[in-house]
Amino acid sequence: MTASTTELIRSALVIALLAGGVFFFFVGTVGLLRLPDVFSRMHATAKSDTLGAGLVLAALAVQYGVGTTALELIVAMIFVAVTSPAANHIMARAAYKSTERRAEGETPDADT
Repeated sequence: MTASTTELIRSALVIALLAGGVFFFFVGTVGLLRLPDVFSRMHATAKSDTLGAGLVLAALAVQYGVGTTALELIVAMIFVAVTSPAANHIMARAAYKSTERRAEGETPDADT
């Protein structure tokens, strides 16, 4: 393959990854605005934002090629993949234990 073919393939991959990331960010935003309660909103944003950020960071890593910058972006992807679900779990637990937006008859767990 020639250098121009390689650059064309790299550019197409970067565009596809960025488009996927933007799509998932958009879906998360729509879910945040349209869903009725805090738990549904958190589910929509947690899943789509983690995947959207991963795809955007992957696109940047492909764009920069092999090197320290790509390695740093991969570390950032791993960091987001680990911390985002944990943070959303903590926020969901706090929302569940609060008295706001609780369905009738639903009580928080006393031992958790």
